[in-house]
Amino acid sequence: NSGRLYLYSGPTNASADYGALVVVNRTMTIGTNSWVYPYCHPTNGGSVLFRVRDLTIATNGGFNANIAGWAGGYGHPDGKAVASGYGGGAGHGGIGGKGYANNPSTVGRTYGDSNAPAFPGSGGAWILHEGYGGGLVRIQVARFLRLYGTISANGMRTPVYYVGGAGSGGGIYIVCRDIIGSTNGLLRANGGMGSFYGGSGGGGRIAVWYKDMYGGAIRTSVTNGAAGSGGGLGTPGTVVW
Repeated sequence: NSGRLYLYSGPTNASADYGALVVVNRTMTIGTNSWVYPYCHPTNGGSVLFRVRDLTIATNGGFNANIAGWAGGYGHPDGKAVASGYGGGAGHGGIGGKGYANNPSTVGRTYGDSNAPAFPGSGGAWILHEGYGGGLVRIQVARFLRLYGTISANGMRTPVYYVGGAGSGGGIYIVCRDIIGSTNGLLRANGGMGSFYGGSGGGGRIAVWYKDMYGGAIRTSVTNGAAGSGGGLGTPGTVVW
């Protein structure tokens, strides 16, 4: 019935690596046209962790963590861009694009672990209307993951005619026993598009740990955002199976 579930993480601290925990002791099912929206803490980067026995994601449904990571001007120390005249794009799995006429050192660099993404995407350089990073979708499945829908954590592009940098792609980190997939299944963590003189965001990180896979191939995407009229291009992120 086109259900929606919104989850907002608190900040992390030294004793926990997540800011919210969702536990489903049996089966979690996300139906067609239904979505779960896990939002990270916008300045701390704390994220939601899902622990379930079995998870089914139907076609045209899934997890939507687009622009749900660090806010503009915030991010991982290596990933957030430096404001210098025009906003540079944030980095994560790939580096961000430089703003118009900026020194390349102003862009966001790579951070995190390609095999175990534990961070959301960083925000673009804080100039004006900079982009949020993509969120982090972190799921531990004890038995079966049936993936026929979408898990998405794209970074945000800045509005046209503004000069802030775009956000980087977020993270998708899945650990399960068996995956049953289809060609409709999609994992994506793309960087945000640069606009006007702001740089584009670098691609995010995707990692999936599993024992056996059945069914059709699952598609993945960690592209950098497209360049605006005067900003620079970021680079793609990482995918590890």
